[in-house]
Amino acid sequence: MFSVPQTVRSILRELLSQLWDLKSRLFCTHLEDYCLVRLAMLASRDLGDRTFAATYLDFRFLKEERPAMLSLVLRGIMTLSETVEMARKMKIILPDLMRVLLFGYKAATTKALLVFRTVMAQLERKEASHVAVQMAEFLLPLLDDELSQLRESSISLFRDLMKMAVGNDKREMKNVVRLGLLPLFFRMSDQTQSVAKAAGEALLAAAELLKWKPLKHLVRTQQTWQIGESLLKQDSSRAQEFLIQSLSYLKDAQASLREAAVRFIGGSQPHGSLSWQPGPSPRRCPGSKEQPCGCQSPSCPVQGVGFPLPVLPMQVAMVPALLSPTSLAPALPWGQP
Repeated sequence: MFSVPQTVRSILRELLSQLWDLKSRLFCTHLEDYCLVRLAMLASRDLGDRTFAATYLDFRFLKEERPAMLSLVLRGIMTLSETVEMARKMKIILPDLMRVLLFGYKAATTKALLVFRTVMAQLERKEASHVAVQMAEFLLPLLDDELSQLRESSISLFRDLMKMAVGNDKREMKNVVRLGLLPLFFRMSDQTQSVAKAAGEALLAAAELLKWKPLKHLVRTQQTWQIGESLLKQDSSRAQEFLIQSLSYLKDAQASLREAAVRFIGGSQPHGSLSWQPGPSPRRCPGSKEQPCGCQSPSCPVQGVGFPLPVLPMQVAMVPALLSPTSLAPALPWGQP
């Protein structure tokens, strides 16, 4: 019932009427404490912008932490925000919507992102700018969420928020976007095609915001494997941070992301730091007496792999004591240390 724009306000009015009747008959003195009642009180009346904002600040019903009730309230807000007039009034709830993400409830988070996007779309850039920077930072952990729907929603919203920052907020947004570059790059290899597409679009928006023309060209021409190298060249001061950040993807559930992480880490090492040089693929040299990668090393780790990959040097000074050789082994696509 909450999903129908034409009826949701009528339903909330009727709910409020029934509850007030229940309160008078049963002497329920704390009925207003329930978040659904507070939503009904707010939405069932035609309040001006200022009154709406003041009323919400009294109620703060998005602080509700019970998953089922919070999800229901957000469903109602989603429907109410479909009208331009109500969406503009709801800018007052944006800070609490960001806090909803911290609760960790997947259903509630998905609805909160949809409401946030709807409300932000109705605001002027000056109104939306500062909140956009704050929300972009909140979204960073969700770019790699285990649910593909949540990954896609977060990445798409992240892209839209980049374009909303103005003035001094634009500088802050650039700092946040730099933190999201590597997740977006890896998500271009996501097995869910809609997520990979959204990540490519977001990385293109990031390149435009940062004015990185080489990255912009590589994303547009879909030269995926060159993008990692471009990131390292463009932002060399963060090479160590990129390397450390990429280690978590070695244990990602998706093989495509583990492969991308191995290639990126291998490509981030200085020339000559690898224990072998790429050679012919094992699929191109059947019957060869040499090791498949062409390195002729008895410790070659790429036996049976359909493409040459670099060995990860565990002694790399850039990542001291973060991972032992044995802890890395299960994460590699070919299962070798």
